Formats: sequence, C-alpha cells, structure tokens
Amino acid sequence: MSQMQNNQQKDVGKEACEDMLSILHKLEFGDTAPLHKPSNLKPIYYSIFALLILGAGYIAVQILSTGKPTEVSVIGTPQNTSSFGLALDAQLEVSGFVVAPESTTVSANVTGRVTGISVGLGDLVQAGQAVATLDDRQAKIELNTFETNLKSQLSLREVRLEDLALAQASSDRAKRLLEEQLISDEAYEQVISQVIIKKIAAIQLEQSIDELKNGILQTQLYLDDLIIRSPFNGIVTAMSANVGEIISPASAGGTFTRSGICTITDLSSLEFHFDVNERFLPQVVNSDSISVSFTSQPDLLVEAKIKQIAPITDSQTGTVIVITEPVEQVPTINPGATVTGVFTKKPDHLNDAPKAILIPNSAVHILDGKTYVFVEVNGVARRRLVDARQKANDDYLLTDLPQRLTVISWSASPLTDGQDIMIKR
Repeated sequence: MSQMQNNQQKDVGKEACEDMLSILHKLEFGDTAPLHKPSNLKPIYYSIFALLILGAGYIAVQILSTGKPTEVSVIGTPQNTSSFGLALDAQLEVSGFVVAPESTTVSANVTGRVTGISVGLGDLVQAGQAVATLDDRQAKIELNTFETNLKSQLSLREVRLEDLALAQASSDRAKRLLEEQLISDEAYEQVISQVIIKKIAAIQLEQSIDELKNGILQTQLYLDDLIIRSPFNGIVTAMSANVGEIISPASAGGTFTRSGICTITDLSSLEFHFDVNERFLPQVVNSDSISVSFTSQPDLLVEAKIKQIAPITDSQTGTVIVITEPVEQVPTINPGATVTGVFTKKPDHLNDAPKAILIPNSAVHILDGKTYVFVEVNGVARRRLVDARQKANDDYLLTDLPQRLTVISWSASPLTDGQDIMIKR
C-alpha cells in the first residue's frame, strides 16, 4: 500500500516537471521537447518579466538621483572687483536669536481664586483688555451692604436736617423772647442746648455718610482689581494658571498658588541679539547694512539696524552682545527664534568705482517687491538681497552685490536657500 502511494506521488511530481519544462520551452529558455500540450501562459510571463525590469530600472534611477546636487550655471566675479568695476562688500556673518524686551507676566494686585480666563496661547490682546477674573462674590456683598447703608443714612440726613432747621428756628424765637424778657435765661439755654445736640448729630451723620462713600469707592477699586487686564498690546506667549487656582502677587509660584495668569509679549519691540567677537566690533560698528535670516523661515529676510552695543565683554568667551532691531515691524517673528545676521561694509577705497554688474533675467528673483539673487558659497546656494535695475534688453544691472565669488545665473530646478548645488562646466 505504501509503495503504491509512493508511485502515485512520483507520477504527480513527474507530471509537474513535464509541465514546467513545457513552459520553459514555450518561453524559449531551453530546447527541451514538450511533453504536454503547452499552455497559453507566454504573454503573462513576458508581461511580468517586463514589469520587473522597469521597476528595477526605476529604483536604480531613484537611488542614483537621491542627494544629487542641483546643476547650475554661474557668473564668475573676482574677489575684490569685477570686470565691470564692481566692488564687493566685506561681510560678517553672526548667529543670534530673537529677544522680546517688552514681555511681562500678567498678575493681580490682590490675592484671589481664578474664576475665569478669557485668553489662550497665541491670542492677540489689546491694552486694558481683561484676560482673567478672580472670585468677586464677597466683594459684591460688601458693596451691596455699603450701598444699602448709604441709602439709609441719606434718608436719615434729610430728617436730621429738618429737625435742625426747626431747632434753629426755635432758638431764634427764644432769643427774641429773652430780649423782651418774656422767658428766663434757663429756658433760653435749654433751647440752645437742643440746637447744639442736633448739630452734633448732623455732623456725625455726615461723617458716617462719608465713611460709607469711601467704603463703596474702595470696594469698587477692589472689584476692579479682581479683573486682571493686559498692560499693553501684544500676544499671549505662555499660560501660567488655570481656573480654580489661587493667584497672589506675593507668591513664588508654588503648587497651589500662582504668581500670574499668563505672559504677554509686545511683538513690536522685538530685537535681534548677536554674540560678536570683540575683534570684529569695528566691522560691526562701521557696517552699512544688516540683513537677518531665520532658521525657521528660510524665505524671510529682514533688514535691521544697530540699536545698542552692550558696554561689557564676556571674559570667558571674549564676545560682546550687539542688539539690533528690524527697520520695519515683522509680526511673524517668534521670540527665541534663531537667526543669522550679515553685517555688510562697503569698501571705502572703491567708493568712486562704478559698482555694477550685468546679469541675465534668469538670475534675478523677486519676492514681495524685493530683489534677490542666489550666490554659490562652498557648494551651497545662498539667497541675498540686492539692488537691481532692469535694462531694456531684460537684463539687470546689479549694484551692491554681496561678497560672493559667483552669482547663479541658471539652475536645473528652482533653488532654495541652503540647497546643495553643482556648477555646470
């Protein structure tokens, strides 16, 4: 029985081999004679084989092209002057960061529990706008008590003034009777004493009314302090407290007691701080222009000016903090962002030279009304802000060219700042 099963298995295997040999012969992979009638599978296998070849070729092209620098053409210029008499500028490139000098943590003038917060992270706020409220229930009860007592005292004052007026009239009548000797001195003195008593009561009532008015004013001021407001226009850059927590101006910011509600930054006061080696300070001080680029926003280039140079040098690093500010307000800048500043100085001995170079239209890029060119720096494309005027033949006359050896006049694909490039020879 076992031998019969083995023979059947051998027959099945033999038939499978014969089918495979028939297919291979049909695909012309060998000269083996067909053992069975060939099946109609040749077009399918050819299609699969062709697809495999195409896929392998595509993968190979992708692997070879990955990381390949973009091919560019350049216009060469000498290091100091060009054939057009262009004087290239001396530049100093320094790293720095964005600082917001007008930034404050908004707190309350009094201690209280937060019952509401009306701003969130990133919200724009106006000066005087309410950002949070504290529990005001007790203060409102006190205010209502003061106002009720004041109303009662004002009504009582009207009665007291009427009594005083009657007593004063009685005093005048008693005086006339005394002069006519119709009443005794004792009777007159009793009338006068009543007038004095009523005057004292009226004065005490006025003092009580003044105290109530002062209490109302103080309570109203306290209620206003329970509304926490923004001190200036700005943006919320941090949240410090939540509803239900206690706020205290004297707190150090413990687990249950906070010192402030949020941090608000005035974006119009942003500055760029650069750590500059003291050897390069003369170049910074004498720079004619400053351009600032951003790591987080490569397409953004901002013109800046020197605001202040710190009057102290770091003894460990030998650097001085140079503070600059943007010429125009840029609302998209975030405090703390890293930046790169380029301090440019035009050579004094070449001021009389015609500082211009003619470049083709393909080398010029215009963004937001400003003119840029890409220059080659150590195999990398760098974007630079330039002054260019278009000529009649669509070429550009470029002035104040940044100090770079080569200007990119053509690229195989659109360039970005920092992109790897390869000069076409």
